[in-house]
Amino acid sequence: MKLFRVFSTAVSVVVIDQIVKFLVRYYRPDYPLITITSNTGAAFGLFKNNSNLLMIIGIAASIVLIILAFKLPKKEKLAHYSLGLFLGGAIGNVIDRLLFGGVLDFIDLHFWPIFNIADAANMIGAIGLVYYLHKKK
Repeated sequence: MKLFRVFSTAVSVVVIDQIVKFLVRYYRPDYPLITITSNTGAAFGLFKNNSNLLMIIGIAASIVLIILAFKLPKKEKLAHYSLGLFLGGAIGNVIDRLLFGGVLDFIDLHFWPIFNIADAANMIGAIGLVYYLHKKK
């Protein structure tokens, strides 16, 4: 059941992320909270023009997350879903780097760097994992 939670969450994130990115690319909506950018770097504009390196890091991180999924305790639902969010976000952005040479960012809150659904899943997953690890102490 734990692997189902992790991998179904990850697959859901990837599917939603890629569908929404497709729609944004295709329709190019003009809304106040949408600013379309292609990010060849990492979060917050770090490591610009290093998409290939970041793709390799994303693939390596995904492999590590998959290995961790097998090692999680069976009854830790928060850890399962958090890891799934993190894994899905990583894979979603790797797909963009493979297909388009950069990650499509489009959610613009105007007080935060522009991001996408995969980025949000990564952040929520990371916060969940940190909380889980802190709770275990």
